[in-house]
Amino acid sequence: MKITASDGVLELHDTPGCLWLFGAFFVASGSIALLAAFYASNASELRWWERGIVVLVGMSHLAAGIHVVRTAPATRLRLTAASGGMIEISALRTKPRLEQFAVSDVHDFEIRQAKDSDGDITYQLWMWLRDGRRLPLHGVPLASRAACESAERSLRDWLATVPERESAG
Repeated sequence: MKITASDGVLELHDTPGCLWLFGAFFVASGSIALLAAFYASNASELRWWERGIVVLVGMSHLAAGIHVVRTAPATRLRLTAASGGMIEISALRTKPRLEQFAVSDVHDFEIRQAKDSDGDITYQLWMWLRDGRRLPLHGVPLASRAACESAERSLRDWLATVPERESAG
């Protein structure tokens, strides 16, 4: 998660690059296995069931890679003191989700704790708006609470400098 602030604008970018790279590896290996089943130099020597196993492994890798890449969204939050805020959550599976709001509508932040599929504790930072909307500030939960707390502190510090927000709070 990267946060930059300058000239009345705060931007938070979160891109799950490692997950995308991991997924891309499986997409590539699945594609290679599928191609090898039919175009390898010894493809004609494979029996039907051997070819079927190679195709099954290739399709499994391809599907797993696509699933990992499509379910790990990138998040971009832009808060502008003069004109309001915007958050864009984009994943490959859907059109980007765009939420717009006034900076004065930012009500609170919450660090949610959950467990992943292995039972490890994960953390995710959410932003609450006055109208009840709850927006995730990063798409993939983090293993570090300190990273979420640091981002939350940066957001709160920046919001404290916005004059219109002080009168709305």
